[in-house]
Amino acid sequence: EQIEVSPGQIIQLNVTIEQVEGLYGADLILEFDPAAVEIVDADPQQAGVQVTPGEFLSADLVAQNQADLDQGTILYAVSQMAPREAASGSGTLATVMLTGRTAGDTAVTFKQVLLATSNGEQITPTLSADSVIIHIKGE
Repeated sequence: EQIEVSPGQIIQLNVTIEQVEGLYGADLILEFDPAAVEIVDADPQQAGVQVTPGEFLSADLVAQNQADLDQGTILYAVSQMAPREAASGSGTLATVMLTGRTAGDTAVTFKQVLLATSNGEQITPTLSADSVIIHIKGE
């Protein structure tokens, strides 16, 4: 997948899941080039830079939600809590807001995708792509 953005333009990158059964928690690590793109803070009232939790899982417990703008990493870990039912189907896990900094192509890469049931059993994902190419247009 490729997304085009102009320097300074804010775009949404939705991390979606499809056709999952019994999802209760997710732990994601994404990497990006901080010289090429900047992550836009979803919650300026909170310290640090966060992404927006998606609607697919109820964010009852947010273990991590932090973008490191120097290292170029996004750590996002969320779980539902009992007595909530596990999620099945398709939807958005998280939304990353970003803006282009310099012209050229760069990637946002999935370094870790851990999915689990309410019992802690791992759900093995099939990634449609391990990265998304961001094309930042020149002036």
